[in-house]
Amino acid sequence: MDELERRLSNVLQKVSERADPAAERLRHPASSPRRSRFGRLRTGWVAATSALAVVGVAVGVAAGVPALNRNDAPVVHSEPSPSVGVLRGTSDGTHPLWQLRVSDEPSRPFDQLPEGGPVDLPVPYAVDPQLVPELAEEPTLVTSAGTIRFDAGTTKAVRLLAQRDQGSFIMLLGPGHDGQDGLFDVRVEVVAPDNSRRQIYQVKRVLSLAVSPGGTLMAATTPDRGAELVDVATGRVVHRVAGTFTQVVFASDEAVLLSGAPESTTSLAWRAPWTTAGEPVAVRSGTAMAVDGGLVAFDAATGCLRRLDGRAAVIGANCHEWRSAGAVSPDGRRLSVEWADGTGVNRHGFLDVRDNVVRPWPAAGLNPSWLAGDDVLLTAQGELDGVVTARCDLTTGVCARPPAGFGQGIWRGASWIGG
Repeated sequence: MDELERRLSNVLQKVSERADPAAERLRHPASSPRRSRFGRLRTGWVAATSALAVVGVAVGVAAGVPALNRNDAPVVHSEPSPSVGVLRGTSDGTHPLWQLRVSDEPSRPFDQLPEGGPVDLPVPYAVDPQLVPELAEEPTLVTSAGTIRFDAGTTKAVRLLAQRDQGSFIMLLGPGHDGQDGLFDVRVEVVAPDNSRRQIYQVKRVLSLAVSPGGTLMAATTPDRGAELVDVATGRVVHRVAGTFTQVVFASDEAVLLSGAPESTTSLAWRAPWTTAGEPVAVRSGTAMAVDGGLVAFDAATGCLRRLDGRAAVIGANCHEWRSAGAVSPDGRRLSVEWADGTGVNRHGFLDVRDNVVRPWPAAGLNPSWLAGDDVLLTAQGELDGVVTARCDLTTGVCARPPAGFGQGIWRGASWIGG
């Protein structure tokens, strides 16, 4: 067994020995709203919940996890699907109404769920020794081909950016920091399936990074060089647009959305052939998330969701007291949302961008951690922040709770991705 795996096993055993399952408290998880983006490492039912320091980089979770409840534990199926009604949203006065529907399917409480099996540790994942010293002394990347350890003297942390056909895109952070916002001494590498690595980008300070859906381009925003577009095959900066941008997100391989000052109500759509300065679009700065077929932007100031196509153009809006939105499934199909149901109660669930239906989570829980396109872990907030309340298959509606007696420990500083 690899040394890292041995240490992982030892730590999990210690967490399990001292943990209180707290099943009674889990029946009533906290429900205060929060908007967040997390990178998490989970093994068994242990949840890692530290927020990544990447500005504008959303780190997801890996596919390839075994199907839920493929063991001898009982399963609970959802009731037959209830009716799906029109969600009474309105346009924003500028764009056409994005017509959404909402399901009234109830969420099952914790004590009605059967005990589930453990979750295999998916790969790739990264470990930050500053946050999880029990697992690694050096920044570590674990892939299906083995473990890569980086020199702690020159590399402060390793973060996963994206997984594409070309391999895993990783960001290596150096020790430099001058008290300003952003990430410092940044190197971006592509790790091939055999763990061979190739550097494609290096910069002293970066504010945001993103990889195109097809993996052919990478975009970066810097405080002194504006936004840069990098050809992944050659590692060359092929285009640049001037300006100060705090976030970049790809709508497709043909367009990106660039955000400037946080208070700005507009963003900039920069499109192929990348020779113009871009076009302003009515999307509040820093609110866009990449989904299947384009982008979704959540505006907390107005309670509106906006849908953008692959050219980063707004094609519709739905304003309905949306409270939060943020965690996107690895396949880009589902987006976690919180909304007011008209009775003074905030509900939590997900928007399926393929059928435009909003559905509540099939089990009680608030913060999602996606394992695959339809496989999700739900966690609590408040006093039980990070404690897993359920694992659900959103296609079948099957949910399970953590195994009895397994530690509800909180891990910090590790993440994995897929897609």
